[in-house]
Amino acid sequence: MTTNPEVTHIRFPVGQQQCVDQHIGRMIRLHRKACGLTPRDLSLRVGLRARALRRFETGNERIGPKILADICTALDVNPVGLFESIDSETLRSTKQVRSVRSGLS
Repeated sequence: MTTNPEVTHIRFPVGQQQCVDQHIGRMIRLHRKACGLTPRDLSLRVGLRARALRRFETGNERIGPKILADICTALDVNPVGLFESIDSETLRSTKQVRSVRSGLS
């Protein structure tokens, strides 16, 4: 098996993974609302239950690549655009929250 040197894989530490999931969920919700769609409307277009879409939008569940592609197609959004707006400040705030939580326990 050969690998393409141009393809990069981004791995986030566990705490940052949830932060990324939440960010992607917020972006999906933002685009859904901009399209004037309810969660039910979008879930029907994508073939999901509204409950599953809610878990994705809140970041409580990670979105798989197929479902993410389907959602982006339904919203007419480039999937890359959902990730581009993640900045180092967003990821850094996750570390601060974790350190505060660990100090409380």
